[in-house]
Formats: sequence, C-alpha cells, structure tokens
Amino acid sequence: MAKQKILIIDDEQSIRESIEMVLEREDYDLHFALNGKQGLEMIADIRPILVVLDLRMPEMSGLELLSNIDKNIINPDSIIVLSGHGTDKDIRECYSLGITNFISKPFNSYIFRGTVNNLITLLDYKNNLEKKVTEQTIELQKAVEKITELNDETYQFLRFLSHEMRTPLNWIQGGTVLMSMEDLGDFEKESVDIINKGFDQLLKLNDDFLEYMTFAKEKLDLKISTVSLFEIIKSIIQSKQTKLVDLQIKIENKVSDSFKIQADHIYLTNLLLIVIDNAIMFSNKGGIVSINAMDNNNKILLEICDSGKGIKQKYLDQIFKPFNVDNYDRQENGFGLNLPKAKIIADAHGWKFWAESAGENKGTKFILEI
Repeated sequence: MAKQKILIIDDEQSIRESIEMVLEREDYDLHFALNGKQGLEMIADIRPILVVLDLRMPEMSGLELLSNIDKNIINPDSIIVLSGHGTDKDIRECYSLGITNFISKPFNSYIFRGTVNNLITLLDYKNNLEKKVTEQTIELQKAVEKITELNDETYQFLRFLSHEMRTPLNWIQGGTVLMSMEDLGDFEKESVDIINKGFDQLLKLNDDFLEYMTFAKEKLDLKISTVSLFEIIKSIIQSKQTKLVDLQIKIENKVSDSFKIQADHIYLTNLLLIVIDNAIMFSNKGGIVSINAMDNNNKILLEICDSGKGIKQKYLDQIFKPFNVDNYDRQENGFGLNLPKAKIIADAHGWKFWAESAGENKGTKFILEI
C-alpha cells in the first residue's frame, strides 16, 4: 500500500527539520515546500492527504494559499495551520475559509504527532466510507435500471438482496452510535454527521426499492371504505407544516367536504402524500400549491397544481416509469420510484392518473380521475 502523503509548507528550515524528526518513525511520505506559491503547485501535483501550513511566508502567504486552493483537490478539513505569529484576525479568516485545525509554534512534538495521526485516521475513514457509499449506490442504481420485468425468481432474489443490505447498514449505524458516545471535537462530529447522512440515504434507497418491488409484483390488498378526500388532504397538509413554513410555500385545499369516495384509506393517503410532496419539492420558494376537486361526467377529477419548474412535454409520459432516473429533469433523489408507486395505487383502484404541464418553469398539474 502506498504511503500517505503529507505536505509541509513552511519557509523556516528549522521547523521543516523538526517536523521531519517528529514524524520520522511514522510511515508517511513527507514533502516540503518553502512558500505558498510552491505549496499550491505541489498540492495539485502530489495530492497529499494532509497539509501542514505556515501563515507567514514570502512570495505567497498561507492565507493567500487558502484563498486560492482548489477544494476539489484538498478539503480545508485536511489542513493544519501551524503558526506562531497569527493574529486573532488571521485565525478568524482561517475559520471563514473552512480551517478548523490549528497548532501554535513552538509546538509540542507529542501533541503534533498525535494531531497528525488522529486527523489522518479520520480522513482515511471518511474518504473510504464516502467512496464505498458512492460505489454501492452507483452499482445498485445500475442493477435496478436493467430490470424491466420481475419474474418470480428475480423478485425473490432482489428481496433477499435488499434484506441482506441491511446487515452492513446496521454495522454503519452501530459504528456511528459508538463514535457519538465519545467526547468528539468539531471535526469528528462533522465526520459522524457525514456518515449518518450516507447511512440515511442508503437506508431510504433500500426501503424505497423493497417497497416498490412489493407494489410491482404483488396485487394490492385493497380494503375499500367510504373516505373523505378533504379530511385526508387536510391531514397531509397539517403533517407538512414545518416544511411549508421553511420553504415559504402555501397549500390551498379547495376540495369540498362533500366529496366522499370508495377507496382504501391507507393507499389513497400514500398516493396523495406522494403527489403533494412532489408538488412541494418542485415549487419555487414562496409558491402556492393548489388542490381542487370537481364533478365531471359522474367522475371526480382531483387536481394538484404547483407553480414550480414544470416538465418538458417529451418527459410527461416517462415520469411514471420506474428506474427512469436520467431521462427527465423533474427528479427527486433516489431511484425515481414515488410517482410509479402512486400510479400502481391508482391503477389498482381502477382510476386514471396523469400529469400536464405547459413546459419549463410553468408549473405542473397532476390529475386523478376517480
């Protein structure tokens, strides 16, 4: 395995030599730069996992380097600022540029070595976890995109696969719980938050995938009763109040309380929750979502309209197709399974369900004919 590269950027030879002595027993590949200009070039060239940076240097200072650094090459979390002359203003500016790791000169060799070792361990863990989460998500998406029909054997295998994924997900969750029990610094807390976000994303993808397979393969067991469209929509709106306030979006429920229909209460709630969530997600900040129902030739037309980004005409027929994640521009994160699930629920009831849009940035109307 290749040694971890550390770049030390400092114009003082004595400091460079001291750092080399402190880290000589560690299995690192040390590189040195004499000023910020040389250091900036070496960061792009050798791509170190960690940079130790002085603030006061000729030609280009450490602060100038931080202002010009490419965060796609090295993140500020991977930089330790080492300075004996930094003012409070310098430190505040470093914080504003994303720096959270500081060691003052003259430094204690044990503290310096421990800080470097601990930071590299965390960076290594963070980078490997993010890489694995990305790789697993990409591989899972590629796999499900190839599924056009679910025969019995394939269906059972995919259910097994989805259940088996929960084991490593539980490991990740258990690890973050243990880490959260420790007395963590700001950087460590941020790393745990990143891991938790990755865990939540994978768990949601897994659950969405499993739920859609159940919807697609098994006939829905509908428990039909008389339900009120107004009450279901009212309940959904109440559950979304926090999100609506944050996004400054208003929902107008114009559905009359007189509209009572025969439907499965749970599945109808699921369908309307998907469509209303979709309308909120793609509404502009401060926008309005309008929900209305009307009689039409012994049918009820339920319309849910938003004034957001809209859908291009060529994509209107594709939004109800599962795993169609790359072919239209109105897409939530994940496999794009929510609207296909809503369509399955509508079909199971014998209803028609479609979308209309005048085009980009002209809003979208979802229509359910009951």
